[in-house]
Amino acid sequence: MIDGYEVAQPLDKSKKNSKREVLPGEGSSIAKAWLAALKTSVRRDPISVLPYGSPATSWLKDAAPSELKFYVSESVSRGAQFFGRSVTSVITYPGQPKANIPRVVQDNYKLIRKQITALSNVLPLETIINYRLGIAGLTNPNLNRSELIALDEIYNSDFLRFENKLRLIVGKYRVTSEREKIPVTLVNDFDVELKVKLVVTPLNGKVIATPIPDLTLAPNSKLQVEIPIRVMASGSTTLLTQIKSETGVLLKEPVQLPLTLSVISPITTWFTTGSAIILLLAGVVQSVRRIKRKRV
Repeated sequence: MIDGYEVAQPLDKSKKNSKREVLPGEGSSIAKAWLAALKTSVRRDPISVLPYGSPATSWLKDAAPSELKFYVSESVSRGAQFFGRSVTSVITYPGQPKANIPRVVQDNYKLIRKQITALSNVLPLETIINYRLGIAGLTNPNLNRSELIALDEIYNSDFLRFENKLRLIVGKYRVTSEREKIPVTLVNDFDVELKVKLVVTPLNGKVIATPIPDLTLAPNSKLQVEIPIRVMASGSTTLLTQIKSETGVLLKEPVQLPLTLSVISPITTWFTTGSAIILLLAGVVQSVRRIKRKRV
């Protein structure tokens, strides 16, 4: 009984350049030797594979059944490819410990899974598959509480660096004209082209933001985008900026862009002018009335 992870990881190491090994027998060489020994040891035996990462299947059946199916299919596919013959899948094995996943790890698994699902709308599977498979290990019932929490912290830190390859850089701006274009920068550090939307929502009625056309981000690039706004009143406001897929799926946490508005808008001008005219007319009316009274 084999976990697809046990084949995938040594296989990845075996493909690395053995010239970089510090000592003979380390790195790719030892990985190749281990894989060869594994093939020899099971050459006449039927092969059963566990879901990738040996996750807690009982918990996943309720929390993420579609991911459990994915771990099973990937383990079967990789096992068959490596051994060169068919393999069968098993969900669990006799004596497998009961899952005792800390609540913080459960919550983080669900959060990262949600983010991976969102990014899958713009990233090809080969770019994100290692992270999709990697979170399976966060539920491994063979690890104790402290081991799971430590693994969760390492994985979360690594995933945040991966996720941050797509990001929005904003500043703080003072707007002094009625119509303005606010510059922001979209960064794509992935090796693939991304098609996204930048959705901008003012958090009060002091500005109006013009919708921005869909954007294409070249691999490993930065793109400056100008947000057209019209100021309706002076004061302060915040633009809520969201990076979404072409179909409207939120890809990142929204970023707030604060604005200080030092502009007398046309509406304010019209209101002020109108008030002045009304006061002037009221004064004229009163003067006319006084003159009429004196004549009487």
